[in-house]
Amino acid sequence: MNPPVEAARAGEQGLRFAVVAGVVHTLTQRSATAAGEIRKLIETNTKSTNAEDIMAERSVLTITDIVSAVI
Repeated sequence: MNPPVEAARAGEQGLRFAVVAGVVHTLTQRSATAAGEIRKLIETNTKSTNAEDIMAERSVLTITDIVSAVI
């Protein structure tokens, strides 16, 4: 079954359906692209947060060493 051919056979209502189906298809593609971009942003954010956690832990250890050396 070829949707454009079937739409043409159905006349005006079929053409309207074809237009709506085209819009839905475009929105589906855009949603998929946006979901991929959001996934990448989450992954980047997660990596950044993990790196910041490591730096914070190192800072605590350094400060602890400094306090120990002073006392």
